[in-house]
Amino acid sequence: MTQNLHQFAGCAIHPRYVVRVAGEPVSALALLDTGETDALWKRAIALRQEIGTEAIARCAELESIIPGLDDKAASRAALTIKRAIFKAKTFDTALLDALDGSLPAEQRDQLRLLDERIAELAKVEAEILLAHDRELAHGSAAIGGLLEGRNMLSAISYTNPELYRKLTRHFHEGGAASADAKSTRNIEDSLLQYYARSSTKTSPLSSFTVIHVGQWKHDGLPRAWSSQYGRTLERRVEFKAGLIRHIMSPLFADFDVAAAAFPLALNRSIRSDGLRVRFHTVAPGQEVSGRTWGTGLTVAQLDANPVLQLVAHVYAQRGDKAIKLEALVDAVCTLAPKLAPEAVHGFVRKLYTLGYLHADTGLVEQRDILGWARAIAANPAIAQGSELLALLDAAEAHLDTMRGEDHDARAAAVIAVRQLVKDLATITGADQGNALFKTPFYENCYLAQCDGEFHGAHLQRYGEELELLQELSFLLDPNQQLHARMCDFFVARHGAGGESDDISAFLEAFDTIYAPGVLESSVDYEHAAPNSPRTDAWLRAVRAFDAHLDPWLHQDKDIELQPAAMRRILGLVPPSMRARGSSYSYVVQTAGQGEDERLVLNQVFGGRSSILSRFFETLDEQALNGIRDYVKAGTAEGRSVEMGGVFGFNANRHPAMSGGELDIAPFPAAFDTLDKVALNDLRLEYSERDHKLKFRDKDGKVVDVWYHGLLIPSLLPQLQRVLALGFTEGPSFAIVKSLVKLAKVRGQQVTRVPRISLGKVVLFRRTWLVAHAAAPSAEGTARDFYVAVREWQQRLGLPEQFFIRAVPLADAGDDGAPGAISWKDVNFKDMKPFYVDLRSPRFVRLMQNMMKRNSLTLCISELLPGFDSHPSQVEGDVHVSELHFELTRFAQEPRHITDWFAVRVAYFDDDRTALLDGPVRTAVKLARDKFGIERIFVAPHWKFGPHVDIVFHADAERFHLEVFPAVRQVIADWLSGHPSTVVLDKEQYLDTSRKVGMFELDAGPYLPLLRNNSITLVPYERPPSLVLDAFAESKEQMLSDSLDLLLELNALKADPGFFPALHAMLCIVAQTYPDGMREGYMSLRSHADYFFAAHGNAALRERFDAIDAKRREELDAVTRAVHAGDTATLPLAGLVARWKEVAERTAERNRNIVAEHYAELVAQNRHMELAQKIAPDAPAEFRERFTSRSISKIGEAFLNSEKGKAAQRNPNFLAYRTTVNFFYAILPILQVTPVQKFLLCHLVSNSVERVFGEDWRTRVAATGTAVEVETSHD
Repeated sequence: MTQNLHQFAGCAIHPRYVVRVAGEPVSALALLDTGETDALWKRAIALRQEIGTEAIARCAELESIIPGLDDKAASRAALTIKRAIFKAKTFDTALLDALDGSLPAEQRDQLRLLDERIAELAKVEAEILLAHDRELAHGSAAIGGLLEGRNMLSAISYTNPELYRKLTRHFHEGGAASADAKSTRNIEDSLLQYYARSSTKTSPLSSFTVIHVGQWKHDGLPRAWSSQYGRTLERRVEFKAGLIRHIMSPLFADFDVAAAAFPLALNRSIRSDGLRVRFHTVAPGQEVSGRTWGTGLTVAQLDANPVLQLVAHVYAQRGDKAIKLEALVDAVCTLAPKLAPEAVHGFVRKLYTLGYLHADTGLVEQRDILGWARAIAANPAIAQGSELLALLDAAEAHLDTMRGEDHDARAAAVIAVRQLVKDLATITGADQGNALFKTPFYENCYLAQCDGEFHGAHLQRYGEELELLQELSFLLDPNQQLHARMCDFFVARHGAGGESDDISAFLEAFDTIYAPGVLESSVDYEHAAPNSPRTDAWLRAVRAFDAHLDPWLHQDKDIELQPAAMRRILGLVPPSMRARGSSYSYVVQTAGQGEDERLVLNQVFGGRSSILSRFFETLDEQALNGIRDYVKAGTAEGRSVEMGGVFGFNANRHPAMSGGELDIAPFPAAFDTLDKVALNDLRLEYSERDHKLKFRDKDGKVVDVWYHGLLIPSLLPQLQRVLALGFTEGPSFAIVKSLVKLAKVRGQQVTRVPRISLGKVVLFRRTWLVAHAAAPSAEGTARDFYVAVREWQQRLGLPEQFFIRAVPLADAGDDGAPGAISWKDVNFKDMKPFYVDLRSPRFVRLMQNMMKRNSLTLCISELLPGFDSHPSQVEGDVHVSELHFELTRFAQEPRHITDWFAVRVAYFDDDRTALLDGPVRTAVKLARDKFGIERIFVAPHWKFGPHVDIVFHADAERFHLEVFPAVRQVIADWLSGHPSTVVLDKEQYLDTSRKVGMFELDAGPYLPLLRNNSITLVPYERPPSLVLDAFAESKEQMLSDSLDLLLELNALKADPGFFPALHAMLCIVAQTYPDGMREGYMSLRSHADYFFAAHGNAALRERFDAIDAKRREELDAVTRAVHAGDTATLPLAGLVARWKEVAERTAERNRNIVAEHYAELVAQNRHMELAQKIAPDAPAEFRERFTSRSISKIGEAFLNSEKGKAAQRNPNFLAYRTTVNFFYAILPILQVTPVQKFLLCHLVSNSVERVFGEDWRTRVAATGTAVEVETSHD
């Protein structure tokens, strides 16, 4: 089956895609404005900037002469002029005559020019207000042209026929002539608002947005990423299913009517314990939204008395099929002749009233709801049937009208149907105050002509990004986190090897504690199951993504997520869980062209053809079968059932996608063409390997249960809600918005969230969150608001064009806590984004109207892509559009992965000896002895606060599930008794981090700080300055080989032999140079002298020399012993001898690496690239120090000579330099500071020169061998 599916990015692509196309072209909006107001505003801004700069200079000149002016008139003139220009006010230029002789003519001319600029500014600012009104008047003359938009008019005739009539009367029938100013303004604003909605954004509703269901092309050469459409539409119009069910429901409440008209069916949710029976009945449910009917449930119980048992027996004899009332009574009386038929009849009535029995009306939710209602009305037992049927026939005729293009007729049909449904409700007795009555129709509009389907190659250029996005969507999908918790709950109840054959009871119990999807609910953690190691591992990976993103959100620049970093985060998921299949659909737009083309992500939804399927009503069976093959290919064992249920919500209607339907009693069937699988005929079991609950049928085959509907799960009945959230992928990547809310908005008046990209895919647009108190006041005139909002735009750095919406975050109170939201005062239409162009007085007026309606936080998002970048054209006009496509990643066999994993221990104390000697050594020993992990090293670091990383090379699965929990426990137990109590000053530490970061070529970010004493699993990252992976591996091997001896040495810091041993270890490194330390020491001399030259600290050099003089005999003896190969006489000889073995193996590896990669090494310029990358963000004092720094003499001798440069490319030198830098990497483990490192280099260099009786100048003159350049990096 999968061979017929097209795959890329590790996924199968859904054979179909959907393009949502804005109903109208956006170009018509340009006709409403002249641009005059905006041009004047920008001129005013330019003048203000010129005046501000110039005024400062002129004020300084005047201040310099005022003290020396003896003439009072001249002094007064100078002061008057200065005060005026300081306030950007004009002055009497005649005052300049008084300064003749005191101020040069050139400066007086500059003051006259400044006065002219100030006068011009005042004129421009006054003209802005007049231009604002002129531009509104121009728009009034042009705005009627927007009514030429057929799709918009058609949609308004459906959604708001009263407004449609007002618009046509005002603009087409001369109504404008008699309308007052307020009425004209309101109707013009309404028209613009609707046209903007229909042209700048896409949201499937009527013909505001029209749909193309496309089929990916995979053969031939791809042409441009564009499609041409004709204007002809195919309209699919239905009656609102929930409304019809609501209207018809009273007919079934009357037992006599229902029993006469329909067979009586047994409630399929009945459960009996022998003494009592319990069952559910369907209730209307949540009707407030006006979208659904039938999502509610009521519970009833009855004693299992003999008559009830007889009734149940009769149904059992007939295979639980529906029975007419008379037949049911006769059958019961036949079984119990002593029962009077009248008594049985009365008992059946009671059973019907309670819901034990119900009328079998033939409702199948995915079939035409109007046809169902007509069949009921045609039943002879329905007394009012003829009246109902006549109205339903009229309704059908109105549907035909709605499918046409006559807007007047459509509007009239909507108004007529409003009365018609009330008439229907009057006949049946249905409540007419229900919100379902608001819009009686449901309409989808499809583009009937398309020239040019999209080619799969267009997506393949984003292959790497989409492959990562698919995995990240799975990781960040809240439904997956819920499923992991459900697994833990299942194991707690049934054991890892147990199973449940009462799935309903299990799901109900889970919902009682976890309440997924229930608004304003929370988990009952007291009764929740503890997280399993697998769930903990999943959540750690999610937190790692948050932690990776969080530091970047503290910076005022766009975020580029690196694919390698994302893979490292995904590597924190156990491979068995990562191998699970997933399916997601993506709503995107394209921005840019050619090499600059990007995808802009709008939304990520669950896949399995769920949301897309609502648009497949136009496809034939052959096309649908191709989609079903795709869905089937994503199943575990080739079988899936879909969770039915339209619940009156027409957007839930779709062709069958799966091979069967899950029957959840007592709800009606969705399809009459699919085999039914009862929920409690399945059993549920836990698969520990992939941490997943699986359904099995009676034959033991795995059955996937998926929700293909569109209704948000929080509106579904309990079991459907839990199943949809727990077993089908859901909307993902909302984590970015959550971070915005949690980390940024609270306590801040204005928050800028940067654009977030992954390669060529933009995941999140630049966004500004503005508390209501920080926005301009919407009170006052449109003129005043225009000026205020443009000043606000300039102050916040907002774009001119954006989308704005209100978000349910109230301003903080006096205590800083978020304010409460008054939901009854929220205008929900303002929570949907709408377009604003600040250059246009009309759009600014719409924004003012919106801000008057609420006091919520404003969310402003950049316009990306621009309106001219969309690939869809309708008869030559560019239309805003978005592409909706889907990818499914099939389940795989888990890969055996061995990798590095870092356990980060935040510990802010200056002395980490106890930490390293205690829990770190214990954790290392545990990992080796219990888990067989050999390669381990530690890496202290300063970034985000002092911490130690313990890095393990281990089997990924075992590490996540066993090793990390054990290591964390060891360290946590020690920290609980020995916590670090140091509190870092955030700003001071940030300043230090910036300086250290510049030297280490680490541009940050450096915040937020870690939580002291925290233990986290973080993705292991190799230093970017290591130019080859082979060098990184060599360094990791060295750190691992030396870990034990380093921890032992660290514990001996107080030992007198510690420093001489360290001296010996660096001498051993110098000795690894092919000509030994006599030549190798010059790199160390270069580093020490660079330090002195760069910092210009003579006092520090004197201190170093004083230490050298004090210890020279001791250190020279160490140097001679190392040169002679005699480690036995050295201080801490055993440790030094072990280091010698490690250093020599490392040097040999590095020489081999250089030999293999020499051409690549000499061609690269990694350090310069890193330096150039961080240069723009370097602190000013750092840049100044860098440009003015002195160069050491040894550096001068070799950096500026061809012989020196050639020597630096010498293979022996390249390998040796790397080994030296590796040695520097062990010093933080031994808590040797950077200053102490340079001291060590200085002492070793001095000692070698004394031992061999020559300094570096002599060596250079003798050999011409070059020395290390001025900087070095780990």
